[in-house]
Amino acid sequence: LNAQAEADPNALPDAIPGLDLAAALRRLGGNRSLLKRLLINFHADHAGDGERLRVALVKQNLAAAERIAHTLKGLAGSLEATRLQQAAAAIERALSDRRVDDATNLVDELTSALAEITSAIAARTSAAPARASTSAAVDFEAVRARCEELAPLLDQLNPDAIERAELLHQMLAESPFGPASAALLRATESFDFELASATLRQLESELP
Repeated sequence: LNAQAEADPNALPDAIPGLDLAAALRRLGGNRSLLKRLLINFHADHAGDGERLRVALVKQNLAAAERIAHTLKGLAGSLEATRLQQAAAAIERALSDRRVDDATNLVDELTSALAEITSAIAARTSAAPARASTSAAVDFEAVRARCEELAPLLDQLNPDAIERAELLHQMLAESPFGPASAALLRATESFDFELASATLRQLESELP
């Protein structure tokens, strides 16, 4: 946690890679509290959008893919995240023209730009500590072991994955990871193992 942010809840880090904080602050009329809240919400709601976009393209759900790209383009513009905005805009244009292969080839750039921002937000603002407050109540070593058991079952389209996903959700339900584990369980119960695998990878990447 950034020491300044810990002392002052409205404090912003000096810089976040991938963002022009000074320009974003000017866009918001100098409202530091609002900008910080937008950053934290962006991390919470959109850190997994790269993977969600990739899954939507694999499933040929072009409407969902275009919606994700459009939303990210707008948010990136608000946050003065030029690289991310350009990547999202390029994907949106490609999808609008039904150039699906071109859009798919651009996902890595979008995911990289997004990860640069969200990892920095977690490290330099109070986006991550809330999760630490409940860490003592969760055995994350056991959670990771359960994830390792679940991953191959999903890859094999094995119905036993449902029971393992239920156990994983029970371990995380009361933690900040509860919504993610619930989404994982829903996808598994619907036998959407591709989406479940993507959700599991995102969950594992965010575990402490």
